[in-house]
Amino acid sequence: MTTITLRLKGHINSSYKIFIQEGVVNSIPSFLKKENIGSKYAIITDSTTKKLYGDSFLKFLRKNGIKTEIISFSGGELSKRLETVEKLAEEMVNKNFDRKDAIIILGGGIAGDMGGMLASIYMRGMPYIQIPTTLLAMVDSAIGGKTGVDLSGGKNLLGTTYQPKAVFIDLKYLKTLPDTQ
Repeated sequence: MTTITLRLKGHINSSYKIFIQEGVVNSIPSFLKKENIGSKYAIITDSTTKKLYGDSFLKFLRKNGIKTEIISFSGGELSKRLETVEKLAEEMVNKNFDRKDAIIILGGGIAGDMGGMLASIYMRGMPYIQIPTTLLAMVDSAIGGKTGVDLSGGKNLLGTTYQPKAVFIDLKYLKTLPDTQ
């Protein structure tokens, strides 16, 4: 497994590891327990990724003793709005998530933006890990902690910078992408 430690100067406690390997998601339960990140987890994903990977990932985590719920939103650029983040936050409240819990983002760039923004503002910030499932998310949007939502005046006009606790890049997800990616 390739592990990269991203050290950010000037940011207290914001360095994190990026794990890269086919099958690396299988190490997430032991990572969460070892690092003591959260007591309950919200998997934030879009509806397409939920169908492809979310439900089986939820079962895998539960089988390994991880308390988790899945919260999804409609995918696509039109969902990249503050209203979507608000709906996700309302669902987190309804499922009794608090600041001692954590978020697991599963998906591409839009899921990363929505989940990262949610993690940065829900109860004034909660830990999260990221599992990118698209090539662009693996090499760009999942790295660096930048989040953004669109306004009618343009893209990414509202956003935060909030670092994950870790990024898990599982190369198996590349096998399901179109050849053009």
